[in-house]
Amino acid sequence: MAQAYEVRGAGSEEFNGVYEPDPHAKEKKGHRMKGSAMTLEYNSDWARWYLTEDYKGGTERYWCYSSSSTPPLSGWKVAGYGTAPAPSLSLVSAAQAPPSAPAPPRAAPAPPPASPAPSASGEVLVCASCPTFHQAAVSEICNFGKTPIVVAFGQKNDAIDRLPGDWRVQWMAKVVQATVQAMITARAAKATVIFIDSEGKSEATDEEWGMWIKLRRAIKEKYAADCRGRECELEAKGPLDFARQFKPMYG
Repeated sequence: MAQAYEVRGAGSEEFNGVYEPDPHAKEKKGHRMKGSAMTLEYNSDWARWYLTEDYKGGTERYWCYSSSSTPPLSGWKVAGYGTAPAPSLSLVSAAQAPPSAPAPPRAAPAPPPASPAPSASGEVLVCASCPTFHQAAVSEICNFGKTPIVVAFGQKNDAIDRLPGDWRVQWMAKVVQATVQAMITARAAKATVIFIDSEGKSEATDEEWGMWIKLRRAIKEKYAADCRGRECELEAKGPLDFARQFKPMYG
């Protein structure tokens, strides 16, 4: 008898419901909530289960690392487009599953800047360093410009800036986490890390650019640890002059 799964407790409420085996899924392990676009799928390349819309990359709400041939019932995590809390799953018989009413229409949530959809080139863009006097304009372009860009640079008086300890360690940890999470969410293995020129006005921004080799190594190590030893491709772009280079390229 075909096995169905009930998703409960998802912060993105439209994903709560019963998912039945989908004979039209590209992956043999695909499931769909009846009458909706909500899908439960396995990606063999990444050895991860995802809750998505119509099996599309860049719509991931929740994911769980597992090589099991059946969806894991626990251990789910919030992906870039999801809302906490993450759900749990339970087994139900497809023959006994109640019909799932389509989710009521609702406005699609705005994609968070830290987890963009994959770009046409199959990579993610991350802005890792920006002087304070350009941060507002750069953030605007990252969030609403031609191409989604992850905002990972440190900002004065933000939560991380107020933490005790060496700011360099805190900055690097933030950029590493943001870059790796963006690649995993976008199912990409390539990232371009952007640095904005300080124009000679910010020693900290200049120092961040000087830490690129160390940052690159840390991102590669974190990506390999989180992705079962896989390698990623990283490129640094910069330091870019805001007005003459960054804004025309991405604004």
